[in-house]
Amino acid sequence: MSDIKENIRSILNVFLTDLDNTNISESQQRALLDTLKEISSPYVSAYTAMRMAGKKRSEFYELIRQGKLPKGEHIIGFKEIHYNKAELERAIEKLASENK
Repeated sequence: MSDIKENIRSILNVFLTDLDNTNISESQQRALLDTLKEISSPYVSAYTAMRMAGKKRSEFYELIRQGKLPKGEHIIGFKEIHYNKAELERAIEKLASENK
């Protein structure tokens, strides 16, 4: 197992122990839950997509208009547009290689 995976496993084990012992505040629990949801979800919000691309809002939407980044999707039950994380990552990598 890689060092990174081992570190993640160790930190999560400590966190779970603390969670059972109620040493973790509710706000910390919510922050962890939000982070885990973001990491495990196949979709990201527009804000996260812009952050992943390293672009300002206008630049981000211009790249979508040009077809260099994928369009977002409306997911039933959500007001916001979401972006497929895998498609977005591939498009960002392609953009980076084109700009070298």
